[in-house]
Order: sequence, then C-alpha cells, then structure tokens
Amino acid sequence: MTLHTPAFAAQFVTLALALPLSLVALASVGCQSTGHGVSDASQPNAIGVCLSKLVPSEWTCTQLAQHAFPEGVVPTLTFAAAAGGADDVRVSGFAGVNRYFGPVKQDGSLVFGPLVATRMGGPADRMELERAYLDMLAKIDIAWMDGDTLRLVDDGVVLATFVRSKS
Repeated sequence: MTLHTPAFAAQFVTLALALPLSLVALASVGCQSTGHGVSDASQPNAIGVCLSKLVPSEWTCTQLAQHAFPEGVVPTLTFAAAAGGADDVRVSGFAGVNRYFGPVKQDGSLVFGPLVATRMGGPADRMELERAYLDMLAKIDIAWMDGDTLRLVDDGVVLATFVRSKS
C-alpha cells in the first residue's frame, strides 16, 4: 500500500470524538472546588489533583474497571503544556489501537476535549478496550493522586488506575 492511496489515507484520518469528556472534578489548594471533598475514606492518602500538578506528566494505565488488557496493550495518558501559556494544556495517549489527543482545561473540574483520534481498525478485543477507555474518560468526576498513583473516579468508584511512567 503506497502513501498516496485512499486505503492508506483512510487508516490515518482523524476523528473529533466530540466526547464532551467533562470531568475530572478536582479540589485541592489553589483549585476551585465543585463540592466534592478533598479526602475520601476509601483513599485516605489520596488528594484531589489540580491540573497544574499533572503538567507535565506521563501515566500508564494499570487497571480499567472490569476490562482485561490484551497482551502487550497498555493505554497511556500524557499531560503537557502547549504553546499558549500556563492555561494551554494538551492531553494525549494511546487508547488500545489508536492514539488520541486534544485540549484539557480546568474550570472547577477537568474538561477533556474535544479529543481527536486516529481511526485505525484492530482486533475486536483491542477495539473494545479502546472504547471502554475513552468512555471511562467521559465519566470521571474526580481524580485522586497518591504519590505515583493516579486514580480516576466516578461517583466514588475507581474506574481506572494509572502509575506515573518513569522517564
């Protein structure tokens, strides 16, 4: 397949997922509260995370609620400053088959998106993982960080756990 064929181009077309990934409600020093507490009895050492504490950082997903990872497939999440200044933050990563990227902002909660992703197809188990991972990002209401562990939580239930990637 050459680089100029429609089949090649179709594999790499990007799609605005328009996932209004609203969401990682945060409460911590210097962050606005959305009414969610800073502490959680089930996570006694965890604290709510401000976006500024996540930039720059790279995370590897170690658990996605009730989804096994196909061998050799690990979703990632990266927060990085963009050229527009301190409030211009980008998120990117690998979701199972495709790479995704887009803006992330904080306004009392983190709002991801709109995210864009490559549109390659893959094995059914990897595509299911990707769908579940991106759906999870849309459901989060709190992010908790305890040392090098980041937990994304919805209504008190941990949906995903990440560990800080070593550089």
